[in-house]
Amino acid sequence: MAVSSPAVGAFWVAPSPGQPPFVAVGDTVTHDQQLAIVEVMKLMNPVVAPVAGTVVQVCAANADLVEFEQTLFLIRPADG
Repeated sequence: MAVSSPAVGAFWVAPSPGQPPFVAVGDTVTHDQQLAIVEVMKLMNPVVAPVAGTVVQVCAANADLVEFEQTLFLIRPADG
């Protein structure tokens, strides 16, 4: 399942510089777990998991400028 950007802005994988990323490939995530941030004019928009599952791919790099609805993560939904 693709997780898309909620807005045009800067993509951040961690809550602040020097901190570990919210998630990495292979991590198990829960529904509504925060995966990243898209910053728009100093407003931080959380990117959350729409389903529980496993992170298969991170499709953007930290600090990339991303577009609205650009795929940021691929998640394999949990069975059952």
